[in-house]
Amino acid sequence: RSLTLGAVDFIGRLMSPEEMIARVKSKIQFFENHRSVVEFDRVKINLTQLITSLDNKVIPLTFIELKILLQVLRSYPDAVPKEALVDQIWKGAIV
Repeated sequence: RSLTLGAVDFIGRLMSPEEMIARVKSKIQFFENHRSVVEFDRVKINLTQLITSLDNKVIPLTFIELKILLQVLRSYPDAVPKEALVDQIWKGAIV
């Protein structure tokens, strides 16, 4: 019933301690990998609000600019090849 009411997961009464620990670790890993804020040095990107800031000053970016910046920051220190960037941002559209 909990899942039909919107729960993502639940802990049952008959769950073993090992299973509970595994579930908690899995949830922690999920939220670490799916953060809503990406920070890099002085740059902060709030993915929920789509707001980018530098030294806590908001930088107005278009959605495409924000996606490009995010890909570049996520791949740091490696460079993002032009072809990969185009594929990741525009997902196969002719650019």
